[in-house]
Amino acid sequence: DVIFIKNTNAQQYVWVINNPFRDYIDIRFVRQAITTKLQLITMNGKIVAEKALSASSGQQRWQLTNDLSKGVYILRVIADGIVFTNKLVKD
Repeated sequence: DVIFIKNTNAQQYVWVINNPFRDYIDIRFVRQAITTKLQLITMNGKIVAEKALSASSGQQRWQLTNDLSKGVYILRVIADGIVFTNKLVKD
């Protein structure tokens, strides 16, 4: 179970719902972002997947290709100029 506490004064915050992930990543936003860029990055710094979103709010599902190797990745989310990073594991 996940409990969310709403803070109406909070600036943007982003977190991943399903870690480890398989073929998609569920990303949750505290506030609506006008522009959002998602990047999945290997531990060597190579961007292996990228997606742009507009008007991101609530929960977003990022469907990924099946050719990603199992292992550790960094998810970089740039929401309205604010950068968030999360360490993810692909099963």
